[in-house]
Amino acid sequence: MKLIIAMIAAILAVTSAVAEIKPPTGGSDALTIAIRNNAAPFAYRRQDKPDAEFRMEGYGGFIVDICKKALDDMDIPQEKVRVLGVDVTERFEIIDSKGADILCAPVSITPKLLEKYLFSMPVFLGGISFVTTPHQVDHNLKQNIVGVLGSTTALERLESGELQKLFGKQYATTITNYLEGRGSSHDSPVLKLDSYEEGFDMICQGNLVYMLGDIDILSYYIKNDQLNCEPFISRATISREVLAVIFSPKFITDTSRKIGELKPIEFFMKFQKTIFSLLQDRQKIESMFKQHFPGKIKSQELDAFFRGFVRFPDF
Repeated sequence: MKLIIAMIAAILAVTSAVAEIKPPTGGSDALTIAIRNNAAPFAYRRQDKPDAEFRMEGYGGFIVDICKKALDDMDIPQEKVRVLGVDVTERFEIIDSKGADILCAPVSITPKLLEKYLFSMPVFLGGISFVTTPHQVDHNLKQNIVGVLGSTTALERLESGELQKLFGKQYATTITNYLEGRGSSHDSPVLKLDSYEEGFDMICQGNLVYMLGDIDILSYYIKNDQLNCEPFISRATISREVLAVIFSPKFITDTSRKIGELKPIEFFMKFQKTIFSLLQDRQKIESMFKQHFPGKIKSQELDAFFRGFVRFPDF
């Protein structure tokens, strides 16, 4: 909990100081929000809204609803908001290329990303877990031992050596040798996936032993998608991930733009305060949680995370 409070304090400090950054040039009065297409229950493209691909109503999820409520409370006109659906491999690229101003999706707050982007208040406490194939596997396997989505925190933690202990001594040695460049050039024990769907297909076919990912997203797929097998999912998380919305610094410091009546820096600061107030409203957060995580019992850590906002002073 102390770590989360420290993160909130750090983000508040950035919110106060960001106005001093020298602005670049640019110009458009529309707000462009990138949303993950397939990261339910946090963010996803709604299949029942086929004509709303470029509007907020065409997307759902816990974090998407937080963004929607913030925009509504800030009286941002819908005609000033354009949405771009993105996949996991292109989510940062579209922010970097100025294709989007905000990424409304589950993003872990990490030191590496804090160097590059501005974060909202933390909005959820999640964690990395894994699923395994129900098929018998060869313990001398050298290829396709573990799958992980590219450009994710799970991949970052795997490459840093934090997660190898999950896979048993023999697999762990093979993976470590591969990541450190000591394995055979023919062996590829780590497979970078383009989507969770790809990973689950391989898991069910017995072509992949493990898949790493966010525990709530993995659980959602197993519960709601019609998979061709019953993979085992570890109910324990092997990391704590504090999730938030990210903003393009180029957007925040662009004084030539306005979103409604707000300059980008004013929008950013008001967005922060608005979602902070939302997170302090226990009744609203409980309602949203039950809607997007039906049947899920909050862990003590997640419950403490949400209760912490009630005790945290306003800013």
